[in-house]
Order: sequence, then structure tokens, then C-alpha cells
Amino acid sequence: MSRIEHKENRWLVTGSLVILATVALAVALAYTRRVMVPFVLALFIVSIVSPLLDFLVIRLRIPRLISVTLTLIVVTVVMALMCLLITAAVQNIVTFGISYSRNVQGMALQFYTKVEKVIARFEGGNEIATPNEIPPIPNVN
Repeated sequence: MSRIEHKENRWLVTGSLVILATVALAVALAYTRRVMVPFVLALFIVSIVSPLLDFLVIRLRIPRLISVTLTLIVVTVVMALMCLLITAAVQNIVTFGISYSRNVQGMALQFYTKVEKVIARFEGGNEIATPNEIPPIPNVN
């Protein structure tokens, strides 16, 4: 076996192992989804919050127990504010959803009729209308 063939075999084996490891990891993550999602979320929160905790302990020289308590309060307040923002957004969507859907339906219908007109002009032997010939879409309220 020549040196080039040996190198190609090594690359082939390495590539195959990478593919197999990726598939195995994906399957393992799919089966452990119920545990991994909270775990990854917790790691994300810890990585975001640890600089605040380090700042309180190292720079401000606050005792660790008090720093952890303050950091926990900050995280709780931020999460509560995020929940309030999401709740307000969902309520806004529910309240104005019908009018938004009617507006989108009207705009889609106008677009569809404009496209049909352009296609009809093109199929009739006329050239496609220039942007100046097509009137602007009116605002549907």
C-alpha cells in the first residue's frame, strides 16, 4: 500500500467516524430531549449570570451568599419581565389578529389580481406593463 493510499484511507476512516459520531449524538440528544432542554437552558442562564455574580463577589466584595441571593433576585425579576412582555405580545396578537388577517387577505387578493392582469397582458401579446402603468396598491384599513 502506497503512502497516498494510506493517507486516503485514514481520511476516509476519520470522515466516516465523524459522520457516525454525529448521527449517534443526534440520536442520543433526541432520546434525552426531556432532560437536555432544561439542562442546556440552565447552562445558558448560568453563563449569562456568572459575570454578575463574579462582579458582586470580586469587585464589590459582597459575601458570596448575599451575592448569590441578589443574583437570584435579578434573574427572577428579568424572567418575570420577559414573561410579562410575552404575555402582552400574545394579548396584542389575539386582540388585533382578526384585523391583521383581513388586511393581509386584502393585500394578497390585490397582489393576485395585479399578477393576473400582468400575465393576461403578457399572454395577449402585449409586453409586460411598466411600473408606471400599474397603480400602487391602496392601504387597506
